[in-house]
Amino acid sequence: MGNTKKKGRKRLITSLKKAKEGMEILNESRDWFLLGILNVLGGIDKPILVDIFMAYPDLVEEHGIEDLHLNKVDFEGATKEEFKLANTLSVLRDLMIVVFSQFEKGILIRDGRIEIEEEEDALEMKLIEQITCLISLEEFTDRLRDIKFIVIDEVDYTIITSAFSDESFEVSVLYSMFEHDPKLRDSKNILLWFGHIIILLEIVYYIINYNSKRERG
Repeated sequence: MGNTKKKGRKRLITSLKKAKEGMEILNESRDWFLLGILNVLGGIDKPILVDIFMAYPDLVEEHGIEDLHLNKVDFEGATKEEFKLANTLSVLRDLMIVVFSQFEKGILIRDGRIEIEEEEDALEMKLIEQITCLISLEEFTDRLRDIKFIVIDEVDYTIITSAFSDESFEVSVLYSMFEHDPKLRDSKNILLWFGHIIILLEIVYYIINYNSKRERG
């Protein structure tokens, strides 16, 4: 896509205060975040991706997260690229579930060497740490960016980004544009979802790095 050349992006989460405030806000929309993954799968409309997505828990149990991430596993009927795409969305789903769970329990952000008492919580925190160690923030965001441009075509992407970046666009015109074009409206919603996902990932990686530094003390 000619207009989608990757550019460096300044990090939005630069302090623990911003990370905490961001998690408070995003946690209120946890169902929307999880539903967004299903919308992305629906937008790509490849049944094999759904098959991999649904089989992911069994695949993790059989092969482990690392081998899945490294594309060392063959899935009947899927290409390597299809498996990589479905695997990325599956990892994202699992990461979001445990991140929101641990945040609500007050365990995600820890001060000092706090012992986690419940085994389930310890396993969930271990999963978060394992994923963030295995996949860098940059790789995760790059993968999601590639998926974004599979779901949203170039025409819709150009229209949406141009409309929101043009200060002369009136709100009524924007509303009418999305109201009368369901496909464009869906693309806009998915684009907003991807934007929020990147912020969520920034928060998670910042917090895990913070926790690690505190524990090393």
